[in-house]
Amino acid sequence: MVAEEAVRAALGGVLDPELDQSVVSLDFVRAIAVDGPDVRVELRLPTFWCSPSFAYMMVADARSAVEAVPGVRRARVELVEHFAAERVTEGVDGGRSFRAVFPDEADGELDELRRRFRLKAFVVRQEPVLRAACAAGGESAAAAWRLGRGAPDGVDEAQWAEYLGRRRDLGMPEGPAEIAFTDPQGRPLEPASIPDYLRLSRSMRVSLESNTEFCTGLLAARYGGGVEAWQGKEVAA
Repeated sequence: MVAEEAVRAALGGVLDPELDQSVVSLDFVRAIAVDGPDVRVELRLPTFWCSPSFAYMMVADARSAVEAVPGVRRARVELVEHFAAERVTEGVDGGRSFRAVFPDEADGELDELRRRFRLKAFVVRQEPVLRAACAAGGESAAAAWRLGRGAPDGVDEAQWAEYLGRRRDLGMPEGPAEIAFTDPQGRPLEPASIPDYLRLSRSMRVSLESNTEFCTGLLAARYGGGVEAWQGKEVAA
């Protein structure tokens, strides 16, 4: 018997590509139903008009993640309460490409879009870690930091793991002798350029956090009792 907890844990690794947050932590998972080896998942989004390309990526990634859970024979992930819900659900369930399902909206397949978001996520996750390395020994020391040295002081294990995960998503090498901090293309950072690089990184992080806050508010307004309830939760937090 497949455990619902195992399915939810697998979905915890599925990210909103724009926000770089788990669909579980964002409360996008509306329901999980387990029927022996078959699993059905419902995903909801903050608005009826959320981008179909983003939705397609999340539904496809969720299906792949659930099908990788031991014991699962078939996973069906249904997008609900979205203008393209049926097209996305049936397209992913049938193994069709985004271009085949949305020929008028697709400039290409989703790989390039996904990579752009991964590059942005790398910079955003890197910023606090690189900043801590600079605080520990200056820009020159940060530029020479190796992965084998581990996380700088002041960086918790979760932050370091998230950063390493974003490096891994881009196919960067992971050996202990590898330079820890590079630009998104894997090129070493020059010490003199790091302050400007960090300013750009911070602006990207603030933008992503603002988008996340906005989407969280929209979801709460739609499903969680309205904006007032969401604001109350924010104050309590």
